Amino acid sequence: MPWFYCDACGDSIKKPKVAGHMQQCYTSSFTCIDCSRQFDCSSVHGHTQCVTEHDKYAKGATKPGGFAEKGYYDGGSSGNGEASKDVVGAEFLSTSAPWVCQVCNVTCTSRQTLEGHATGAKHVRRVKARLKESQSAVPATNGHVGDEPAKKEDAKERKKSSEKEKKTSSKKENKEKKKTSFSAQLKTTVTEALKKHGGEMKKKKLLKSLESFLEKHGCTEKKVEKKLGKSSAFSIDGKMVKLV
Repeated sequence: MPWFYCDACGDSIKKPKVAGHMQQCYTSSFTCIDCSRQFDCSSVHGHTQCVTEHDKYAKGATKPGGFAEKGYYDGGSSGNGEASKDVVGAEFLSTSAPWVCQVCNVTCTSRQTLEGHATGAKHVRRVKARLKESQSAVPATNGHVGDEPAKKEDAKERKKSSEKEKKTSSKKENKEKKKTSFSAQLKTTVTEALKKHGGEMKKKKLLKSLESFLEKHGCTEKKVEKKLGKSSAFSIDGKMVKLV
C-alpha cells in the first residue's frame, strides 16, 4: 500500500488516511514516497498500488532509466510503454542458493534480487568485458600458441622477484658497510682520546668529548657504551674506560 508526502506540511500519510488529512491540512497535492509521482486531491485516490521495495532498490525502478522513473503505471511499465530491463549474463548467475553472481562476486538473498542485480549498469559492463576477454583469448595449437600468455606472465613474475631480491641484498650490504664504518671510526676516535689522557678516562668525560662524533653519526651515548663494552680494545672498570 502506497505512502504519500503532503506537499503542504511534509507529513507522511498512509493511503487510507489521505482523505482525513485533506480536511485538516487543505493541501492541493501529494507525492508518492515510493515512485515520487505527484498527485492532486482527486487523482491520489486512484493510486492504490506502487513499486515494491525490490523494484525500487534492486531493479532501480525509480532511478533515471527505470520503468517507474516518471511514476508507476498498472502493469509495471511507464506511460510510454517501456518494459523493465532484461537479465544480462545469465550464464554467470547461480541457479540455486546461494544466489551468486560470479562475474561481480556478489551474493544476493534471493533469485529475484539476483536477477535485479543482473540488470544493473556495472554488472552489464563487467559481463561485456568478460565475454570480450574470452573471445580475444588465443586458442592453443599443439600446446605452443596458447601457452605464450602464461609464459610471458611467468617471465614477468621471475623478473620482479629477481629485482626484489637484488634490492633486498643491496640494502643489507649497505647496512653492513655502515655498521662496519661506524664501528671502525668509533674505535679510532675513542683510542685517540684515551691516548691523550694516558690510556684511561672517566666514562662521563669520554662521552662528553665524543659529542661532535655522536651528532655527526646520529648515535646515542647508550649505543656507544654498548659498543665499548663489546670491543676487545677497551675495558670498562666502574666509571673508568681503559685501553687494553
